[in-house]
Amino acid sequence: MKKVLMILYYFPPIGLAGSVRVVKFIKYLRFYGWDSVVLTSRGVKHTFEDQGLADDLPKNLKVFRALSIEHDSILPLLGLHRSTVVSNEEGRRKLARLENFFMIPDSKALWFYPAVLKAIKIVKNEGIDVIFSTSPPLTAHMIAIAAGRLTGKPVVLDYRDAWYENPFGIFPTTIHQKLLKGLEKLLVTRADFIIGVNRAIVDGRRAIGAKRSAVIPHGFDPEEFPGVKDFPVSDKLIFAYAGSITYITNPEPLFEAFSTLAKENSSLKIEVRVYSNPPEVYRKKFKAPLFRWEGFVPRKEIPERLASAHVLPATIDKRARYPYISTSKIYDYIGAGRPILGVVPRGTDAWREIEGLGNSFLVEPDEPREIVKKILEIYRLWKSGGLKLLKEEKRKLFDRKRITAQLAEILNEVIG
Repeated sequence: MKKVLMILYYFPPIGLAGSVRVVKFIKYLRFYGWDSVVLTSRGVKHTFEDQGLADDLPKNLKVFRALSIEHDSILPLLGLHRSTVVSNEEGRRKLARLENFFMIPDSKALWFYPAVLKAIKIVKNEGIDVIFSTSPPLTAHMIAIAAGRLTGKPVVLDYRDAWYENPFGIFPTTIHQKLLKGLEKLLVTRADFIIGVNRAIVDGRRAIGAKRSAVIPHGFDPEEFPGVKDFPVSDKLIFAYAGSITYITNPEPLFEAFSTLAKENSSLKIEVRVYSNPPEVYRKKFKAPLFRWEGFVPRKEIPERLASAHVLPATIDKRARYPYISTSKIYDYIGAGRPILGVVPRGTDAWREIEGLGNSFLVEPDEPREIVKKILEIYRLWKSGGLKLLKEEKRKLFDRKRITAQLAEILNEVIG
């Protein structure tokens, strides 16, 4: 078996999208002749932890950790939690601006030197054939390139988000932004292969000198979603929102539309189940019986929760009107085979992906009355028996085992 060193900052028990993406790669690369070795951070705490995510990892997987010093590791030592220091979006941006003024390329910069030293040892001692890193954070790519240059091993960089051109990036000054673009250009030109989760991200890297590149989207695990269950029998139309609530995923316009519709049509039977830990203001504003706040749900429970709904909403803030913007929750929704209600800006990757699925619904987040009309349209379809599941030929395109075969081909290509 060939070996790949996977460098990623977030790893189980942390349950973020980047962690899930690499866990699934590791799980299925074994079917294509590749064993994985992991280099991740040590000393990092996070709000979203999922102890069950590690169940997908091989029992003999070697995981190495390098110390990282950042606010998520320092605050607990002071008896504090991020939520007590940063209580809203404005506070988050102020903290990020302060960190990014001193930390380049991002707040994980202090992980760089310990991780590079550890990576070099791993490559030599474990017989590594190729180095793979995923971002954010961009520091992971810096570690991969440095380790690759010092060991002579090829490097594959995986982008889950845009970086230098990201309008949601916190750049303290224009000098910082120019410096980061120059740094990213250096990284992509020295990489042997660039992967992006969508075409717009890949095109952005090609614009600054990427040599070889490909799109490998997020996907769903066929073992978690082995098939599509029929719609649940219920006297209510059930919507299920799963995933984090952030300034980018902002579901408030959708939730406002649900509330408006319930006030205008009290006879409608609708329930909105939310599987997330939202800011407290959401719980106070959007109340039962229309909304059911279920809290954070481990991944192993997600398939059953999604299958218990009729329609699955995906939301993106109106300010995120950029082609590379998407949300990873779409792909679990695809696995569940349910129609998706996309309240997302036109022109984003999320809009394009949902539109391509068929049997789903799209509306822009800055059109409140149109959102209400779209929900009402869905309700009438449900009442008449007209709601349809996603087509299997569309769904299977995002099978993670199938997608991982593409990554294995890339790894084989770069080692020659």
